[in-house]
Amino acid sequence: MQFLAGTYTQGTQSQGLYFLEAESASALQATGLDLAVVNPSFLCAHPFRPKVYVVEEMGADDGGGWVSCLEADGGTLRQSERHSTRGDDPCHLDVSPDGRWLAVANYSSGSVELFALDSEGEIERHQRSLDHRAEFEGRRDEPGRHPERQAAPHAHFVSWLDDTSLMICDLGNDEVYCYEANPKAPTNHAEFRCSRRWTLPRGSGPRHLAFSSDPDLFWVLAELSNEVYVCHYEKETVGIAVSTLPSGCEVFSEAAEIAFNKERSELWVSNRGLDDVVCFDASKPQMLTVKHRLGTGAYPRHFAWAGGSLVVASRDPGRVEIFEIELATGQARLVSGADVPAAVCVLPLEGTAFGQTWRNR
Repeated sequence: MQFLAGTYTQGTQSQGLYFLEAESASALQATGLDLAVVNPSFLCAHPFRPKVYVVEEMGADDGGGWVSCLEADGGTLRQSERHSTRGDDPCHLDVSPDGRWLAVANYSSGSVELFALDSEGEIERHQRSLDHRAEFEGRRDEPGRHPERQAAPHAHFVSWLDDTSLMICDLGNDEVYCYEANPKAPTNHAEFRCSRRWTLPRGSGPRHLAFSSDPDLFWVLAELSNEVYVCHYEKETVGIAVSTLPSGCEVFSEAAEIAFNKERSELWVSNRGLDDVVCFDASKPQMLTVKHRLGTGAYPRHFAWAGGSLVVASRDPGRVEIFEIELATGQARLVSGADVPAAVCVLPLEGTAFGQTWRNR
């Protein structure tokens, strides 16, 4: 198994990006990569080119955020280009399935920036800005907002449904949006318009989302209220909410990551503060029930599935850990870990063009 891990570098001992490899699940090794990146907090892979994209989560005081394109070149990892994200604190990004678009979410600026990619996956130019600031100002005085975390729009998540449909979670606005473009329009003339939206209760703070096996049903993870909301795509409705915390929990916690394991019909969510990953039975996707909880390192910011194993990046101990999940019982076993200072993201390379190129270096 091979991974890339993103970290926070400011105020830490982190080198930036790390390459992790395990010949077996029980022997994970981490190596810092010699790349000049600051706070590389999230990564994604091109769908068919050997490239990885990474944001540098920097605020206005540090000159604003950046996005880089990385590629394996002659046995080394090369940073082929670096572009401003036209905003502050970019925290998430995703590439469209056809490889034409790169979307970047700027948390502090509350904007999503769209970049055009060429046929090789290189970032050609900035194309569009999707901005919710005017909408926020029109509803600023609505009751129920978190006084600190929702004093402005905060784009926190982007995910392409298809080549021209983009889902966005805005933690500050308590909204989830779908933007769509005319699939026949050339890239330089594409106009993305909001076609659907889902309004969550004020103060909930939608952070990330995951689609179920049913394309009409998805789950939204609310960071501030520690809840998972069941949503319907076609009717644009927000249904029941299920807490990510155990009953009676008095520990301050904030939900972080959500992922659907289709093979196991399970929905997984991480809690920072309670410091665990909770597994929901999603065989009845509108009736989530807790199956079990897995204790992790402090502040499990992000996790990903790789080869049937769960890989968790815990920020405060600065560690990436691999857990094996026993299929019959669902019991988890920690099999390996590696120290990665301020780890906040893991990107499995299995099945990516980048991973194939890296293996053949």
